[in-house]
Amino acid sequence: KVTDADNEAVVYAVGSMFKVGAQFDVTAPESGHVAYAEESYDITWNNYSINGVNAVSLYYTNDPYAAEVVWTPITTGAQNTGSFEWNPVPSALADLANKNRVRIAQYDPLNEAGTYVESEGDFSIKGKLIVTVPSNDEWAVGTPQRVKFQKKGALQSVNVYYSYDGTEGHYTASPVNPSPLDISGAPNDGATGEYWYDWTPAT
Repeated sequence: KVTDADNEAVVYAVGSMFKVGAQFDVTAPESGHVAYAEESYDITWNNYSINGVNAVSLYYTNDPYAAEVVWTPITTGAQNTGSFEWNPVPSALADLANKNRVRIAQYDPLNEAGTYVESEGDFSIKGKLIVTVPSNDEWAVGTPQRVKFQKKGALQSVNVYYSYDGTEGHYTASPVNPSPLDISGAPNDGATGEYWYDWTPAT
């Protein structure tokens, strides 16, 4: 409301309804950050110590460059403390990309449209592989063995390499499997979630 200081009762104007919103700045994930599928990741933001905003909404997208960006809810009730544990991080094939972003907006009191901000750069969601066998085993050359491993995220295929002493520079130049091993389907062992590859160490 604005009034004439000399004649306030007669000369005044009242504006339309509006909202005063909070200010945020996403600090993680940002450009170059990596989150791992099916694990936890701490989303953090600067809330500028603004009082009165009790909760925020968090979203993510795996394609911020689409003509119509789809924002998938992570939570709609995170306390505005500046940190939220995202658990589990998404693991679908479309999410295993290097162009993900998050969005934060004021939720309580509700004012999402006027307050949302996004991470300024793309971050990655990556899958993970865990070798379970061998593990401190002794394998004889020329004897058939079974390499076992688990995955996190919708990884589609893998290659298996061998290093005679376990150091990075001594892995075989080519994988021991003649073609990529398809792991897009169910694991070989449903109880343990393990996939495997049968291999005979060469003499």
